[in-house]
Amino acid sequence: MSSQPSDQQNQADTPQSPRDLFHKAVAMEQEGNIDGATAYYRFCIAVDPTQAQALFRLGNLLVNQGKARESLPYFKVLTLLNPEYVPARINFAIAYKKLGKLTEALEQLQAGSEYEPDHLTIWQQLADGYRTAGQLEEALAAYQKWVSLAPDDAKAIHMVDALKAKLDGDYKAPERASDAYVASYFDQYAKSFDSHTASVLRYQVPLMLKNLAERSGLMGGENLSVLDLGCGTGQCGAFMAPVAARLDGIDLSPAMLAEARKKNIYTGLMQGDLVTEMQKLNAHDYHVVIAGDVFCYIGDLAAIFEQVDRLLGPGGVFLFTSEALTYNEQDAGHSDYVLRDSGRYAQHRHYLEGLAEKHGFEAEFFGQETIRLEYGKPLAGWVVVLRKSGD
Repeated sequence: MSSQPSDQQNQADTPQSPRDLFHKAVAMEQEGNIDGATAYYRFCIAVDPTQAQALFRLGNLLVNQGKARESLPYFKVLTLLNPEYVPARINFAIAYKKLGKLTEALEQLQAGSEYEPDHLTIWQQLADGYRTAGQLEEALAAYQKWVSLAPDDAKAIHMVDALKAKLDGDYKAPERASDAYVASYFDQYAKSFDSHTASVLRYQVPLMLKNLAERSGLMGGENLSVLDLGCGTGQCGAFMAPVAARLDGIDLSPAMLAEARKKNIYTGLMQGDLVTEMQKLNAHDYHVVIAGDVFCYIGDLAAIFEQVDRLLGPGGVFLFTSEALTYNEQDAGHSDYVLRDSGRYAQHRHYLEGLAEKHGFEAEFFGQETIRLEYGKPLAGWVVVLRKSGD
């Protein structure tokens, strides 16, 4: 949440003055006594309904406690008292977004942009809000403004590419997301990744790949050598660990690797670009390569397949998922893969089958399943098991 406004009140220091009540609330908040702080902020506002600091901090506390609806009246009063105070507009918008009221959130952000047209947080919130609302032209303009204010911001740069690719059929999107974008995104996401994917996204990929590994006879063996591409926190690696004598993982994000390390299941963990790190490994050193929900950040998979082919021994198995490219998207001029307005890539089935054939893989399973939810709606993906020729 944004920083608090300056205190414009000059009450005398009496025991029941708004100033005393406010400072007592702040002290309690800093001590971690959130219930006490909340009560004293309310008491302060009851004594003086125009006490700006108390309105602001109470609104923020309520949002952080998951009580966004309760915060709305406080932000409303604050924006009426001081319409030009942009942090209040931003946090008012955040509260609305948590309640699913995207239109109201965008209205607050738009109002804030009129008062401070170069406020970076305003444009960050507007860009993501417009994209979520499906207002892609407005989102593109907002991401471009974001880039103008923060030229090195990897997310903004990536999303400009994604939206240009969606809106302009002649625009050539990059073949993969930048390392900076992927690493920074997952570094921020690492601590909450496991809980968020389970409770909000209903992430199914690890379970799907485990079931397919069992179907392919992998889980009945032992002493397997396994490589986990884009291993993240180790969700997919965990199901192979019981049958793996060697389990190695590669990921771009140091923070995700730190979480994976806590699981104590990996033999070795490598931080870097997948292809670059794979090139350092010995040929035919692995029985299994897995890649769960990794290729959404890589469009062109030719180099990946080349390295998987090199690293797997005869009869080796490649299990992976990718977002499924639909025929409508293909007809728009992207026959193999596309960078979607979500900022993620999707591959067409014939593209994946072509790569598999080129490298001598046979498909043991190639299905379309719901791999997770996106904005509450099922997202289709390819779930694939390829086996390398035994020659």
